[in-house]
Order: sequence, then structure tokens, then C-alpha cells
Amino acid sequence: MPNPRYLTEDGEATVELLRKLSLAKRVYYVGLNRFCEKEVLDRKQLATIKAVFLIGSHAEETSWDNSTSDLDLKLINPDAIPENLWRYKREVLDPTLCNPDTRKRDWIDLFFAREEYQVLHPRWNLTKYWVQDI
Repeated sequence: MPNPRYLTEDGEATVELLRKLSLAKRVYYVGLNRFCEKEVLDRKQLATIKAVFLIGSHAEETSWDNSTSDLDLKLINPDAIPENLWRYKREVLDPTLCNPDTRKRDWIDLFFAREEYQVLHPRWNLTKYWVQDI
């Protein structure tokens, strides 16, 4: 059972997880236009998210601490050049979602992989929530 802040005993998303996932999704897509224009990148490549996973300590049965644990998500994007995703993370996503002026437990840390097999276990698939209008 992962951290109960994010998933119920039945494996369903909690209100906190849905709220944070919605914020992450909104921040992810809102920042793309300006970043891609500035860097002369194809927005469509960076916008392709095939799957989303809850990873890290939140996916384990132990090892999580509610007071300090941030939310770690891994997004699968097979189309973008990895370096472009990392630049987008550093320049746009992290300053908003992992602001050092906020409590660490409120952070939403996004990571990327090209293929699903690159997401190590333990993990929980949250794609169905990402594709909904949450």
C-alpha cells in the first residue's frame, strides 16, 4: 500500500492526489507554448504524455514521511528529446512545482522516461487520472 495521502486501500486516488495531479497537468501544459517558442522546439513532441506513474517512496509500503515527502511522478514521453524535457523541467516546472519557498510536502516533482519499462518498481499507474479532465 502506498502513502495513504495519495491512494486509498483500494488503490483509488485521494482528493489530495487528484488536486496535485490536476495542478501538475495544468502547469505542464500551460508553460509549453512559451518555452517551445523561446527554444524553437516542436510543442507537439513535448506535449505527448503516454503514461503517468506515482514513484519513489510514495509507492512503497514503508519509507514515507508525511511531513517531508513530496509527490514524485514519472511521465512517459516517447517523442521528445530527453534533454529538452530536462531543460523544461529545470526552467519551467521546478520553479513552480518545487518552489523552495514552500513546504517540501507540497512539492510535485516531475521526472521523465521514454518508455514504460524504464519506470522501476514500486510504482502505481495514474494515467487514467491524468487523461481525465481533473
